[in-house]
Amino acid sequence: PDAFVSEYAASNAVEDLAETFATFVLTERPAGMSEKNQKVQFLYESPSMAAERTRIRAALASEIK
Repeated sequence: PDAFVSEYAASNAVEDLAETFATFVLTERPAGMSEKNQKVQFLYESPSMAAERTRIRAALASEIK
């Protein structure tokens, strides 16, 4: 339970990456040092990933309005 952001993410490496990225984009920055939180935190360390998160969240927000 500490290693994956969802049960589905545990099914294989590709789904782990996809679910981790979705968590990165759709939720707030996690606290704590669990393995799943470290995976999400890793994405924040890349300026291009952080910029992409911001772009995606802005696009989603404009769709909701």
